[in-house]
Amino acid sequence: MRLLIAMFTLLAIGVLPAFAQTSQAIQQGNFAVSLYMNTCVKFPGNNAQISHFAKENKYVRADEQFSKAALRGQSGEVWGVPNTIGQFLVVLTGDVHCSAWARVADATTVNDGFEKLVKGLPRPGLTVKPHIDKVSDGVGGKYRQLGYFMQKDGAPHGWIMLSTTSESPTAEVQVRITMSPSKP
Repeated sequence: MRLLIAMFTLLAIGVLPAFAQTSQAIQQGNFAVSLYMNTCVKFPGNNAQISHFAKENKYVRADEQFSKAALRGQSGEVWGVPNTIGQFLVVLTGDVHCSAWARVADATTVNDGFEKLVKGLPRPGLTVKPHIDKVSDGVGGKYRQLGYFMQKDGAPHGWIMLSTTSESPTAEVQVRITMSPSKP
């Protein structure tokens, strides 16, 4: 009986941390997609409204040095999102470009949630078309870019919705989900 208990203990020690990491990464992925929906998608092209939303929801404005690094020399705002599951940011570049970042999150969960969101958008008068699906090398690993172009009929421009994810634990940021205006 002791041998059986010892075997189950060793099995639990070996399996549970991996399960906990996987479960947390999935939770982080779902949170990242939800953050994107509640900011970038909810207020497309209106970074002033997203900034107001961030303040109302007690997001934390990143310091100047960190913001400069995240914005890569462009004007904008970077907001940290307090929570108990990971490190998340809302990055507002200029007046209209928005992205939600997760330092760590399950790439498959993010891409599946992103595709569900995008594929649920089409309705009469609104077209959604695949734009990009490619894997490329980046800082700390390989990154998949999965993107769609969305446009209202007759509008002079549309929106690029892009999910950039990496499964690499050494990736600079594993998830960036963006929304920005674009011409067809």
